[in-house]
Amino acid sequence: MKGQDLESLEEFKKLNPPVDLIQGAEMEMTVRGDTLLYKNAVGGIGQIRSGVFTSALCDVFYGAEAVSPGHLEDVLKGVKKL
Repeated sequence: MKGQDLESLEEFKKLNPPVDLIQGAEMEMTVRGDTLLYKNAVGGIGQIRSGVFTSALCDVFYGAEAVSPGHLEDVLKGVKKL
């Protein structure tokens, strides 16, 4: 995010309650342009509107240094099947 729109990062942090995640816990994220639709592991939902934030989030998961290369590979395989 390079120091831009850090308020949206704080907003995202607030969407996640301070609980320990259990194995198998799921979080759902949908990115549509500058909008993130989010469901946390305990069922809470939220929305963040920030092109800077959604761009950074996509870079974390799908950029050159993806946080989970296996996830990136699975998504690319799925896209090819569409």
